[in-house]
Amino acid sequence: MSTQKIQIEESWKKVLHDEFEKPYFQKLTSLIKEELKNGKVFTLRSLIYLKHLK
Repeated sequence: MSTQKIQIEESWKKVLHDEFEKPYFQKLTSLIKEELKNGKVFTLRSLIYLKHLK
């Protein structure tokens, strides 16, 4: 996985670069992408919106 696609502060990319290449992180990334396609991931923005609906 290219660290260019990971949206975190540049200094964290340098520290975590090796982790991004490990199988567990690749699986986690694939799972999250799939869940995003299915609308099963709640962003902070959507959680704030849902809280105000209660």
